Amino acid sequence: MYDTDEYDYEQERYVPMPEVTRKPYLTYALLAINVVMFGLAHLAGGTEDPDVLLDFGAMFGPLISQGEYWRLLTAMFLHSGFMHLGFNVLALFIFGQSVERSYGHAPFFLIYFLAGLAGSVTSYLFNSIAIAAGASGAIFGVVGALGAFLLLQRRAFGKHAQNSLIGLAVIIGINIFIGLATPGIDNWAHGGGLVAGFILGLALSPQYRRAGTMFGYRVFVNTSGSLILKWWIVPVTLLILALGVIIADRRLPENAFTHYFQAERYYSQGDYGRALDSLDLAIESGPIGAAQSHLLRGKIYIEAGNYQLARQELGIALRLGSRSVQVEALEALRTIPNR
Repeated sequence: MYDTDEYDYEQERYVPMPEVTRKPYLTYALLAINVVMFGLAHLAGGTEDPDVLLDFGAMFGPLISQGEYWRLLTAMFLHSGFMHLGFNVLALFIFGQSVERSYGHAPFFLIYFLAGLAGSVTSYLFNSIAIAAGASGAIFGVVGALGAFLLLQRRAFGKHAQNSLIGLAVIIGINIFIGLATPGIDNWAHGGGLVAGFILGLALSPQYRRAGTMFGYRVFVNTSGSLILKWWIVPVTLLILALGVIIADRRLPENAFTHYFQAERYYSQGDYGRALDSLDLAIESGPIGAAQSHLLRGKIYIEAGNYQLARQELGIALRLGSRSVQVEALEALRTIPNR
C-alpha cells in the first residue's frame, strides 16, 4: 500500500542514485595532475627539496605577501615525498569518486577548489613561515562535503547513511589525531579545508527523500532546486577568503624573507650598505632563503668592486642553492674580471 500524500507523480520524478549515472571524471583528472606535477618536481631536483617546491609554487608566507597569491592554488598540486603523495592520492581516489557522484561534477569542482583555497588561506593565516604543499586541504574539504551529504540524507537513506556518517567521523578523528601527533603536518590547512568543505557541502548538496509507490516499496526522489540558486555560496566564500588573505598579509611576522625583500629594495636604489645590513639579518634568521641572500651579496660585492668577497658569496650560493640560483650565481661569476 502506498501513501498518495507522500508521492505526487506530477511534481516529483524518480532519480536514480547518482553513483549509477555519473562517472567521476574530475576525480581522475585531479589524480593525474597531482601525479604529473609530482613527477616533474622529482625530475627537477626532488620533491623534498624546499627550493624545488618553491620554484614549482609551494606556499610560503613571505612570498605570498609580496603578491604571489597564485601559490595559494598551485600548492594544492604539489607533494613532498612519495608517502605524502600516496596518502593523498588514495584518499582522493576513495572520497573524490563518492562526492563527485553524489553531488555532480560542477559542485564537486567548486567544493574541491574552494575548500583547498580555504585550507591554504588558513595555513597562510596561522602557519605563514612554513613552506607548505599538498592537496590535503582540498581532500579534507571533500571529506567534509561527504559528511554534510550523509548528515542531510540520514533519514532518506536510513541506517546506511547513519552508519556511514559514524564511520566517516571516526576516520576524521583518527586523521586529526595523527596530524596533531606528527610533526611537519599542516593541521591548519586540514582544518580549514574540512570546515569549508562541510559548509559548502551543506549549501550544494542534492536533497533526497523517500516516497512510496503503488508497488509498495520505497524510491529516492530528488527534491533539489536549481543548482544556480545555490551558488550564492561561491561569492560569499571567495569574499571570506579574500578577507583572510588581507589579514594574513598584515600579521605576517618578521622573518628571513622580509629582510631579503627589504635588501632587494635597497639594492635597486643603490643603497648597498643598507642592503648588506638587511642580508645579514636575513642569513641570521635561518637557513631558508640563505642561498638567495648570498647570491645577492655576491652581486653587491661585484658592483662595489670587491671581487674576492663576491667569489666567496657566490660560491656559497652555488653550494646551497637550487638549480635556478646556481645558474644565476654562475652567470654572476662570469662577470668578474680575471686578474
